[in-house]
Amino acid sequence: MNRVPLVLAGGGPGEEFFNPDAFKAFSSKDFGDPATPVFEAFLGEPVALRPMRPADVARVRAIGLNGHVWRHEPDDQGTNIVNVEGSFGVGKSFNFWLIGGAGGEQQQPGDYMYNDRINSLDDTGLPGGSWGIFRVRPVAGAPASSVQQLTDPATATDLPQIGP
Repeated sequence: MNRVPLVLAGGGPGEEFFNPDAFKAFSSKDFGDPATPVFEAFLGEPVALRPMRPADVARVRAIGLNGHVWRHEPDDQGTNIVNVEGSFGVGKSFNFWLIGGAGGEQQQPGDYMYNDRINSLDDTGLPGGSWGIFRVRPVAGAPASSVQQLTDPATATDLPQIGP
């Protein structure tokens, strides 16, 4: 769902137009939560994201999550630390084990955008609504939360050891 038009009055295709309020397009405060999924976790909890790309037209995308990083190859300590995965094509899936868990290495609660990092003329990336929110709650019991606290985060056995 587009919240701020990409072609504003006076702006034609290919013409740059600066909109100082464009950042508000992603504001849950101004518009409520988006129609796309809002994933939630408590600060510091281990988080694994498992995006996949089901059958679609043959195009490759890139998916990323702001404010968080992961190992490109989870089992390789010498691999690159990234916040976006490219070559995300039909039938592809990834497992991202977030370093630092929810809130990232900086351990900051708040809303973080996950999105398709390729904006293309066919309007399938960010302009086409390929984005959502990963909401990190500051503490268990924070208001208006649908998150259930892990009973014992230390027993999350499906997550590899992450972080320093």
